[in-house]
Amino acid sequence: MLPRGETGAENLELFATLPNRFEPTGMWFSNDSRIMYLSVQADPPFNSRVIAIQRTGGNFNQPYDR
Repeated sequence: MLPRGETGAENLELFATLPNRFEPTGMWFSNDSRIMYLSVQADPPFNSRVIAIQRTGGNFNQPYDR
């Protein structure tokens, strides 16, 4: 993930991952683009998850304020 207001690969943050345990495997959006779903795959004994992230005051098709 790239934090708001930051640019460039040096500012990327690892999200939802631990070595050999969790792996973000894809994201998709609701039909109105207000909710982003992130799939996180996990190796046993952990459970895979789908995380829903809602954007308030607009949708994910709009740029963020910087």
